[in-house]
Amino acid sequence: MRRLCLLAPLVALLATSLPAQPKGKVDRVEVRGRSLEGNLSGDSPVRSVSVYLPPSYAAEPDRRYPVLYFLHGFTDSESKWMGWEKHWISLPAVLDRTLAAGGAQEMIVVMPDAHTRFFGSMYSSSVTIGDWETFVAQELVAFVDSHYRTLPQAAS
Repeated sequence: MRRLCLLAPLVALLATSLPAQPKGKVDRVEVRGRSLEGNLSGDSPVRSVSVYLPPSYAAEPDRRYPVLYFLHGFTDSESKWMGWEKHWISLPAVLDRTLAAGGAQEMIVVMPDAHTRFFGSMYSSSVTIGDWETFVAQELVAFVDSHYRTLPQAAS
């Protein structure tokens, strides 16, 4: 029993002195998609977009990062995947763990909310839902490149 009494404070001290796993930061912004304006479904052309910034982003102001555009599936939303709503997965937590384990290089991850009146856009283009292809491939990329420190080449 005496050994346990001596061991418990030591374990507690070690547990509290372990370095915390570095975490990224998630910005949530709104991006107006001109290509989404006037869609017949009446969905707003202003879309919520979550931007995951890696742990070193704030500390290294001269560094530029590759970008991954992550498109959620049909019936899902950016708010679920990025932890703004309860969901089965938290993409920021997965990214933090993967980066801490050395499983990927640091990157910016961008996820637009494509949830629509019909439960999803399918990232296609039509007069009914708007021109999602142009929104994602051109307008969103241009917005991210102008507001974040990206490597603005397709190869990144």
